[in-house]
Amino acid sequence: MSTSSDSLVAFGQQHVTRGLGRLTEAVMTKGEGSYVTFEDGRKMLNFSCGIGVTNLGHCHPKVSKAAADRCVNIVHAQCSISFHGPYLRLIEKLLPIMLDPSLDSFFFWNSGSEAIEASLKMARQITGQQNIISMQG
Repeated sequence: MSTSSDSLVAFGQQHVTRGLGRLTEAVMTKGEGSYVTFEDGRKMLNFSCGIGVTNLGHCHPKVSKAAADRCVNIVHAQCSISFHGPYLRLIEKLLPIMLDPSLDSFFFWNSGSEAIEASLKMARQITGQQNIISMQG
């Protein structure tokens, strides 16, 4: 595959599954703050900033440093394998600001879908019941 911008766009149009629209048929090469730059030199204000994953902007210095520092030790510490320090330290910071002392159990996930899946698994574990009833409307 050639690395020219036009050939990368053509490659993407052919091999990236359709179904999601794109604002532009171009290749982003850099993000800084709320702006992204494309291979052709255009700069665009990115109103979504990565749909929440970069809500502090692209390449925020503090976030980039924290990520780089963390990657030196471990990239992803799966919470279903063991505890890890940053996860527990975040809980330690959140406990004092919870609205009620009974809100003392934490479960961080990536998306609403994963949170719903986890709540179903926890409900099954806590109740000992395996069936789930759902309704719409």
